[in-house]
Amino acid sequence: MPSKRSRTNSHDLLANGLDTESERKRKPKKCGSSGDRNHHTNHKTSQVVSNQSTNSETIDPQLNYTPKLFVRCHCRRNDPFDNSTNIWSAAFMPKTSDDNNGNRFVATCGANMVCIIDCEKQSDVSPVMARYIDTNEDEEFVSLAWTVMPVQSVHTNTTDKSLILAVGGKATILLMSSLNEFHCYERIGGHSDQINALLFTSCDLLFSASYDKTIKLWRISRPDDNSSTQLLTTIDMKDNLLSLSYSHKYETLFASGYKGLYLWSKPSDLSDLCDSKEQTFSAQMKTKYLMDGLVVLPDDQDLIAVRIYLSKMITILDLKKMMAEMTKRDNRSEPKAISLLKVTKTKLKSFDGEYPFIYLSAHKNLLVSGGPNGQIRLYKTTGLRARSHEMTEADKMLEWPPIENIVKDNQTVIDDKKPVIVNTV
Repeated sequence: MPSKRSRTNSHDLLANGLDTESERKRKPKKCGSSGDRNHHTNHKTSQVVSNQSTNSETIDPQLNYTPKLFVRCHCRRNDPFDNSTNIWSAAFMPKTSDDNNGNRFVATCGANMVCIIDCEKQSDVSPVMARYIDTNEDEEFVSLAWTVMPVQSVHTNTTDKSLILAVGGKATILLMSSLNEFHCYERIGGHSDQINALLFTSCDLLFSASYDKTIKLWRISRPDDNSSTQLLTTIDMKDNLLSLSYSHKYETLFASGYKGLYLWSKPSDLSDLCDSKEQTFSAQMKTKYLMDGLVVLPDDQDLIAVRIYLSKMITILDLKKMMAEMTKRDNRSEPKAISLLKVTKTKLKSFDGEYPFIYLSAHKNLLVSGGPNGQIRLYKTTGLRARSHEMTEADKMLEWPPIENIVKDNQTVIDDKKPVIVNTV
């Protein structure tokens, strides 16, 4: 039988430790002319029928993932039969020093909605703890990024921490805060097309990449004062951009798009990056096909993984070699062209077929990629340096599980015949 559904609201999320007594008494700033509202609604959840083994003696614990719940909470106009709306991005809430909620709550975006989901909720209670619905029904949120912002307590001289979620849409960035309640406290304009990627490199510095062929750097506002977000610089790229990643070890920003991979060396030096004469990338790697997935590996900051559309593989690049190639750049006003072959460390087998916009994620010693037919590929990143250039298979393949369907008005809610494409994990 389908699990029970409960009515949720934005305070449910905060009741799980996301705010403090002083934060709840603050008055949020207005979000902007388009408006926003926290939506009180029922959400569809269903049990997942797992056919995967749970024998920890035969499966590597690092790869032993089993499905838990199927959650549908991004239906346009709250239509439970909506099988066409995409969920474009998911991002786990970061940990702060004074709470343990990180890795429990995950933000998702799709259509004109942003949801906060509690991954530890029991199956008989709705895991959707908060849902924001933009008043513009034509909005399409596609990118997310979290940061932790220090804020001044109202009643004491101590500094609290507020979790800030940046959300990218068709041409607008929303800043959402856990102060008072989960709400939008600022709406940022500036881009003229879909914002595909957001990336914080510090608590208040946000990069955004868009189909308008620009990257913008912002200093975001605080949710506890009346300041506004400041645009620091705009970089014209002449390419539709899809992903952003950052190497703290090399202080290098990476962006991927339809024409290749782009690098900026030491973009943390804002006086240099914001100089109009320096608004060009330091190096580039041109490819025949678009690059969508892009992530610096957290366990080895000398490696970055990129997925090249139609190449049927994920390429692991050597950042140390890449930086060495950049030092050979003679004319600082012109970007250095780097050969992809020169800096390739190894290759991981992906999947066949024409499926663009498949993004990568990495955590500790694991690289993860989605794909067609609901498949998720897991790659262990330990020992990648010792591997040859020959393409290696994924260490584990997770299949899309059978899902117990929900029946409403004598109709099944889930379209089992529609193919599932996992574009983000």
